Amino acid sequence: MHLLRIIAFFIFVIAHTAIADTCDVGYGTFEAPKGFSFQHTGTKDSFMGTLTRNPDGFTITFDIGHMAGTHMGESRQGDCTFYRAHRINGIPAFTGIQRSGSGQKITTTIYDSKRPEAPANFWAEVTKDSDIAEFLLIVSTYTPKTKEHP
Repeated sequence: MHLLRIIAFFIFVIAHTAIADTCDVGYGTFEAPKGFSFQHTGTKDSFMGTLTRNPDGFTITFDIGHMAGTHMGESRQGDCTFYRAHRINGIPAFTGIQRSGSGQKITTTIYDSKRPEAPANFWAEVTKDSDIAEFLLIVSTYTPKTKEHP
């Protein structure tokens, strides 16, 4: 039974490696499925960029760094049609869906003011449920760099 667990673990690791790329955004990393293009778009005070799904152009924008601020949090809850405080990799996170000119915008901020790691903000215009699912699956892989794990 123990051998089966070890084999299953290695199959999972190999499959995961084959279906995702790690995107290093200076302050941390997140996983991007195959079929997405990663682009660093600049800024000097934070790491800003996009992750675009190649077949249809669905784009997740991110702004990560100490000067990025927090794009979603309790103070924005009233602007949202959906809002949830939760955790991603043990760190407080805040996700909200707001109405926008083209439909809906989903935003997640991962940040704990009691920890030294920089805020990580992700947002995307969504037009279908699968966009929301894809966004959450990608954002939930964000892991900040720490002094112990640079």
